Amino acid sequence: MKKSTAIILASLCIGSAACGDRAKNTTPTRKPADTQTVAAPAPAPPRTGIAISRDSLMNAFQRQPLGFVFEPQKRGDGEDAYFGQSQTIPGATIELVGPQGNLTNANCLIIVGGSAKDDTRAAITLVNLASLVDTASAGWLNGQMRLVAKGPKSSRKEEKQIGERLYRFNYIYLEQGGTMSLAIVPAPPAPPPGATPAVRRR
Repeated sequence: MKKSTAIILASLCIGSAACGDRAKNTTPTRKPADTQTVAAPAPAPPRTGIAISRDSLMNAFQRQPLGFVFEPQKRGDGEDAYFGQSQTIPGATIELVGPQGNLTNANCLIIVGGSAKDDTRAAITLVNLASLVDTASAGWLNGQMRLVAKGPKSSRKEEKQIGERLYRFNYIYLEQGGTMSLAIVPAPPAPPPGATPAVRRR
């Protein structure tokens, strides 16, 4: 924060007897400097959601061929949450956390390593979540899945910020199959001016 300070300029009498007399006979008075405090700008409101409603995601995932059934869930932090499980895709689940109109977290998990048909349908579940929230994220997610297909025996964890959302992809390799998940959360606030931004994996 900058402070503007008024500076007092003193006139100096040099080489003048009159000025010397005045300097001897006059008691100088010092005027206090005027200071002005500039109020700090108000902080930006925190990003508390991912700007998508619970109903919009639930309605999409309840339809076939995804066939999710949702139930309310209790959480220790007190946030509203709904847990959904697919009736048609083995092991596919999704958790929707936060207020109805502006979720704070959408997290989908699938099981891979089964039949090619089941794996394809499970992968579509993750892509559907990404594209429903932001179509730009679907391309990035597809790229992560292609990398997994090239090295299926190596676990992989990546994240990417798109707009004001943070997308977290996680693939865990297991000897018999594995899991893939996509979590969408609010992006962290921008660093203050002059701060070194955190390096993110892409």
